[in-house]
Amino acid sequence: MKRIDLGQTITILANVGVIAGIIFLAVELRQNNELMEAAARDAQNVRLQEFVQQVYLVPGLAEIISKTRNGEPLTEVEEIKATRSSRSAVERLLSSMERGDRGDRGTSRSIKMENDIL
Repeated sequence: MKRIDLGQTITILANVGVIAGIIFLAVELRQNNELMEAAARDAQNVRLQEFVQQVYLVPGLAEIISKTRNGEPLTEVEEIKATRSSRSAVERLLSSMERGDRGDRGTSRSIKMENDIL
């Protein structure tokens, strides 16, 4: 019968531990990526909801959007409100992109939806 060297046994156990550690890290990275993507989608949804809430919070914005969609001319005050609202939405989006909390998914959809609203 062959005698197993203690050094060999320790080396084999260490190698098994390294492989188990690598597998564990791969699983953790996948979960972390999924959580980050979900957080990015949530952040996009929050920004879109904030923009939609502006329609209710800014007096006259709903009428401005309606006029814009129907091709009706806007007064100077209405143009200022529309411009400020649009700039505010774009600035919030750019700010979030600079912070890095946007995901590859959802960004173009949110921009399109905001443009459709205006």
